[in-house]
Amino acid sequence: MKYLILFLVSSIFIACKNDDTPPPLFVKSTTGYQPVEKAIIAPKIDGNPTDPAWNKTEWIPLAENWQGNTQNLDVQYKLKWTPDALYLLVELKNYSVRPVLGNPLENFKNQDRLLIYLDENNSGGNYATDHSAFAYQVLPNGFAVDFDSENSPTTYSHISQRMAMNGKSLLWELKITVFDETYCDNQPNEAVKLTAGKKLGFALAFLQFNTEEEPDALIGSLEIPEDYQGRIAMDSGLFGTLELKE
Repeated sequence: MKYLILFLVSSIFIACKNDDTPPPLFVKSTTGYQPVEKAIIAPKIDGNPTDPAWNKTEWIPLAENWQGNTQNLDVQYKLKWTPDALYLLVELKNYSVRPVLGNPLENFKNQDRLLIYLDENNSGGNYATDHSAFAYQVLPNGFAVDFDSENSPTTYSHISQRMAMNGKSLLWELKITVFDETYCDNQPNEAVKLTAGKKLGFALAFLQFNTEEEPDALIGSLEIPEDYQGRIAMDSGLFGTLELKE
């Protein structure tokens, strides 16, 4: 009997230890919306932080460690909107990014980049095989890459951008056109018109590529629970929520 009990306890321990079952889809919070003010005049995408649209907009720190050693990263951002698009201004202090030449579909994972997560109707859920949400990997050379419905990397023209140095800091200004979950690759698609009161699922991250054996440094806009680390690329329930204001 003694050995039987030990066997059963050992079996339970091993079963629990080897349980690789992924967690359920994350349930979005219905509180804690991040307000985004409307721009009276759309920012000009030129990397200029003195554009009137940005003048009275507060910087938001990009401060959550998602992966690797992010101690040397000092990043902040601003958001605005117009009916035509969402606008983003990112500042990387004491930093410079060197674009990588070549085919972006082959080398996008081997360079520094912004990651922009966007869920037009803020519904959450699994978006690994559809466009109910987007996870853009925005490269310094002007390309934005995401995966299509067949899980192949594809360039998208939904984002226009411009980078500029301001002293020792890099400014990255972007215009993001928003599409809903009916988006289909290789077909005409109509962008969504944004309105006050609309809620968008959103998250932002910056990845510093590491050529060494250590993992890339990845810093994000929100905290991700330990059980869900690495899953934001398929689970839009992990996105935060923007609320558009007049």
